[in-house]
Amino acid sequence: MTREIFDYGKSNPNDYEYYGFHLKNGRYHIDTKRLKKLHCDGCFPEELFSTPRNTHYFVPKHKNYSDYAINIMREQLNRLSSDWNTEYKTVINKITTPKEIQDNVRLEEIAYTSSPDDLDDIEFDALLAGIRREAKYDEVIKSIHLQYLQKIFTEFFRTILLVIKDRGYENTIDFTYKYFFQHVQSKFNAETKRANPLYRLPHYKYFDVLNKIDNFLKHNTVMAYNSLANNAFEKDEKLKKFQSKFVYSEKEVGHPYENGMYAGSWVKIKPSFVDEMLNNLQEFANEFCKLMYDEDSKEAYWNSDESLVKILRDNFFDFM
Repeated sequence: MTREIFDYGKSNPNDYEYYGFHLKNGRYHIDTKRLKKLHCDGCFPEELFSTPRNTHYFVPKHKNYSDYAINIMREQLNRLSSDWNTEYKTVINKITTPKEIQDNVRLEEIAYTSSPDDLDDIEFDALLAGIRREAKYDEVIKSIHLQYLQKIFTEFFRTILLVIKDRGYENTIDFTYKYFFQHVQSKFNAETKRANPLYRLPHYKYFDVLNKIDNFLKHNTVMAYNSLANNAFEKDEKLKKFQSKFVYSEKEVGHPYENGMYAGSWVKIKPSFVDEMLNNLQEFANEFCKLMYDEDSKEAYWNSDESLVKILRDNFFDFM
């Protein structure tokens, strides 16, 4: 059967077909040679032109951007990252710092004296005020970080549930971390934790430790503390060491953790931890979607009707 040759001389520059985007049965078939002839190829991913195919037209792998599991998970993490950087960090920056307290006390006391002999005492008072502020300042900042870490885990875990439900998981019982783990394990017929490919993903440990931190913050129990500090069920000493660095040890604090103690006081994180966790969860999402659905995170950005039409519109249809 001879391929039908499209007459671009009769097409309107305001139509998608002019650029080689032909809508057939609800899907776009793209004439990549037409894009090159119009010198439009520079606006599109190079893979659009280099990916092997058996047809004249390129047909994207999926219709919608959200047909890729990785894109759903990526968008959720991007929203969390955006909120953290634009909203929460703004609030954090407005909290009065120890240095600001020190400077305020110094200026206030200087305003009530005219004697240079008082300057040493004023400087001492200012320094002391700054030191007194440090503990409360650190407590407030840490509290915001910990609350947001719990938000990250809850919303990301919910997104995972939505993704796997859309792809066959039957959520007939409470969805817990245990059932999520078993879902992956059953997909690969793995009988033990060691055989579970989820466990072997390079960035899985970050998702796992965030779950343990969230669990500790919610329950404030010795069991939740021990799952981080000295997990007796974990045989991987390297992993145990990785987990334990996120809580203070009995030796560091001077006494053991007891049920009911505020977990936030025992969680050990740096100011950069939220950003680091968001970055590592993105890598975990990439690995998870490759494992479960054979998705390539880079390809998922562009290989859909929706993504390629958006590139076309953004670059050549400013009025739309």
